[in-house]
Amino acid sequence: MSRSQALTTMSKHFLAFALILFVLLIMGCDYYSDIKDGLTYEEYISKANYYLHKKNSEKAILAYQKALKIKPDDGKTHFALAELYNNEWWLSYDTAQHRYIQDIFMNPKKRRSGNATEELKKFGLKSEYKQLAIQEYKETIKYWPENWAARYHIAADLFNNRRYNEAIEEFKKVIDLNPEYSNSYGLIGEAYLELGSYNLAVEYLKRNIQIDPTDEYAYYKLGLVYMKMNTLEVNYGDEVNEILKKLKEMHSSYYDELRLSIFSSTK
Repeated sequence: MSRSQALTTMSKHFLAFALILFVLLIMGCDYYSDIKDGLTYEEYISKANYYLHKKNSEKAILAYQKALKIKPDDGKTHFALAELYNNEWWLSYDTAQHRYIQDIFMNPKKRRSGNATEELKKFGLKSEYKQLAIQEYKETIKYWPENWAARYHIAADLFNNRRYNEAIEEFKKVIDLNPEYSNSYGLIGEAYLELGSYNLAVEYLKRNIQIDPTDEYAYYKLGLVYMKMNTLEVNYGDEVNEILKKLKEMHSSYYDELRLSIFSSTK
């Protein structure tokens, strides 16, 4: 075989290999480029994972939704979708808040609605994702009742909507499943503070601090409860001072906030 014939043969082999590689590449791209109907549950989950890796949340959401049409009782997939919705809400919240603050500085005289959520929506807040997440967390515990994290999100949403008694009951279920998660105790304590049940607020905030002694916010809230409990008959000044001392040692910004609250209450 001459040198030119050998080169021609090598070129043909190279072209054939390149063609095969191109076809495989196209097939691979096609596999992930379209979340079409008719795939298996496993294929939709694979696509969801792929798009999560590629940081394409919209396609990951669509893949999870299609997977759930096949297995609507799959608690783990409901939870994965809920977490994705919740994460996207937080990302959009941070971005919108940053843009909103910038706009306030750039346009201080601009008229605003006074509704924080509506203002943030103008700057990209995906407000609907929060409720979509809660819906999926509820679906999660329907099929995976021992998932404490899903219950925690549901309880926190009840708390944020000032449905304190319902929030307390849900947080107690979280504690039954995960008794070492300190935030549950702290939020129950806050809920009891809002309801005026100060002794119960103290009990749960102290439990929060016992589990997590570094929780500055729990100390701050406990200080506020003791201030509320101050009466002519019983004085909790020593307890408040102890908390102030602790916050100062921690170099916490809540030290000044608690002092300001004390000052405001004595005016």
